[in-house]
Amino acid sequence: MSTQVGATKTLFSDDFSTNGPIDGTKWDYNQFSKGGSFYGNTQQRQELPSSSDGVLHLRLDTYNPTDPKGSTFVGSEAITQQLFSQKGGGIAFEAKARYVQTQPGLMGGFFTFAGPANQHDEIDFEAISKDISTIQTNIYHSERLGEGHPQSFPLNNGKQTEFHTYRIEWLPNSVRWLVDGQLVRTEDKLVPTKAMAMHLNIWGPPSTWKTGDPSLQAVGSASQNKSYYFDVDSVKVEQLSTMLGTNAADKLMGSTRADWVDGGTGNDTIYGGDGNDVVSGGAGHDTLNGQAGDDALRGRDDNDVLRGGAGRDSLRGGAGMDRLVGGTEADHLWGGSGADRFIFTSVKDSSGDASGRDSIRDFSRKQGDLIDLSRIDANSLRAGDQKFSFIGKSEFSQKAGELRYETANGRTLVSGDVDGDGVSDFSVDMSGVHAVTKGYFIL
Repeated sequence: MSTQVGATKTLFSDDFSTNGPIDGTKWDYNQFSKGGSFYGNTQQRQELPSSSDGVLHLRLDTYNPTDPKGSTFVGSEAITQQLFSQKGGGIAFEAKARYVQTQPGLMGGFFTFAGPANQHDEIDFEAISKDISTIQTNIYHSERLGEGHPQSFPLNNGKQTEFHTYRIEWLPNSVRWLVDGQLVRTEDKLVPTKAMAMHLNIWGPPSTWKTGDPSLQAVGSASQNKSYYFDVDSVKVEQLSTMLGTNAADKLMGSTRADWVDGGTGNDTIYGGDGNDVVSGGAGHDTLNGQAGDDALRGRDDNDVLRGGAGRDSLRGGAGMDRLVGGTEADHLWGGSGADRFIFTSVKDSSGDASGRDSIRDFSRKQGDLIDLSRIDANSLRAGDQKFSFIGKSEFSQKAGELRYETANGRTLVSGDVDGDGVSDFSVDMSGVHAVTKGYFIL
């Protein structure tokens, strides 16, 4: 599922509807009796930032009145008083934000954080203004402050100077980053575990850093000051509709929401229910059922059975000898390693035209993969259950039950005619050029 996981309730929100300093019962900042809090080349203000007209204004000034040398900036930050943990399941942090000006060398942050600094957890969105067409993501789990594990992504022809909705989904064994509702990154290995606050800030690094820029200069007098703003329209924190199985053989049932369900270890049976679900088997011989909605099913380890059901589904078998059944509508199928079987039970599973055609993305005859068509009646004109007759690259001869293939543009298309009109009633798109033989199929 590339869209966001569904929420069960809102844990925190602010639309900054009151003019003036933001609500001190909700927000705080890092408070120090000496020197203040520094980010890069920036001292953070020892006060809460202000909002007006429904927008929080995080401000960076190039003049720092506490620095007689004129070598540092003054920035703004806001930190939730509330900490958020996964005791009740997954958590989503969301903010709608933008830069007001175009100025290289700014850092606008929306992130989660839990100390101590030498063993901290953190999940980031960072607006690095040297390239306003991208957004950077980052993550730390029980690590020292430092570079972390950054990855940057384009804003789909957008700019950091436009409002975008940035969403972090902190799941029990995974982290997802979404921009404007679309998934840009997933991390399964580094997953924070500490209770974390949500942070918002703006700051400037030294110009010698790769994120810095010499055009952003600190100044020595108030008359030379320039102000830059990272505006936040709204924020919220949600409890997500998530389920994590045990080491036993679990039976898990999703809801009508867009659920995230992981079976954990054990031989699990999982039903996604309605909604666009993410369903993962984990270790064990699992049976995953997407049911209604556009679902993402991941078998991971061992020999799994994946059934997409209705909807445009994405099925990934992972390791092992998996059985993949896309179901109705156009599905994307990855068997993964091992001898996998791609099963079609009806011509409705993968139509003869591109609108409803399934795609097998990693078919490997060398690994022992097979396309199972044995459940399809290949001749609708005769009673009983007829098998397909494979005719290679030959054209249909208006004889019901023929199965052929062709290659073009680096892809292989397998097609079947079940009513003898010479037109494909069933088809499967296979990535790559394959010299298809009868041995590719269970007919």
